[in-house]
Amino acid sequence: METKEMETTSQGRDPSIRAWLGAALVWLLAVGALHAGAGKALGHPPPPPPDVDTMIRHMDRELNLTADQKEKLRAIFEEAQQKAQELRERSQADGSGFEAVKAQMDQLRDETEARIKEVLRADQYEKWQEMRKERETRRGPRPGRRD
Repeated sequence: METKEMETTSQGRDPSIRAWLGAALVWLLAVGALHAGAGKALGHPPPPPPDVDTMIRHMDRELNLTADQKEKLRAIFEEAQQKAQELRERSQADGSGFEAVKAQMDQLRDETEARIKEVLRADQYEKWQEMRKERETRRGPRPGRRD
């Protein structure tokens, strides 16, 4: 036993400190993982979507939108973002949290989707749906989405 103590002392390392540091690292990683999932578990709202100009540019690049389509989509996105912001502010003001307005957000999303479908041609809408699925495959679905 003395030789083992001498070996660790001569190397300047104490195995109990290494074990403690390892356990501390595991604990920190576990706490970090729990904290990262806490927002979703506590019903925090998803992050805001990209700005309207970015969405229009991306859709135009992929779908070759007409000027009229761009104008209509801009109005749809701006109105949807305004309504979503109002819902978020209301849930924060009354302390009810995101879960309290989730059903209204889902309804807003459905209404917005229906309006977008009216603006796009059938082939454009189909391609847009494919683009959304590809994005969700790469990034994962946005928090708060039901589909």
